[in-house]
Amino acid sequence: VEHFAREEEAFDKTGYPDAPTHKEYHVKLVNTVVELLEHFKAGDFTVAMDLMVVAKAWLIDHIMRTDMKFAPHLKKHGVN
Repeated sequence: VEHFAREEEAFDKTGYPDAPTHKEYHVKLVNTVVELLEHFKAGDFTVAMDLMVVAKAWLIDHIMRTDMKFAPHLKKHGVN
């Protein structure tokens, strides 16, 4: 959540045009993780596999594809 907040702050500062779509992706991911955590706390330990699927998708889709789309925009505006 902290990582997403910093990312979204950079979007707002630099006027990243795809920010609304990207922020929606963050909301969906956080909601999914919260739901998995609730199931785990309720004793459903099978969510470990679901968490692995979510983590893999986030690493591949979000970081390697989606985040790479905004990197040039932020660099152009002096944000690392």
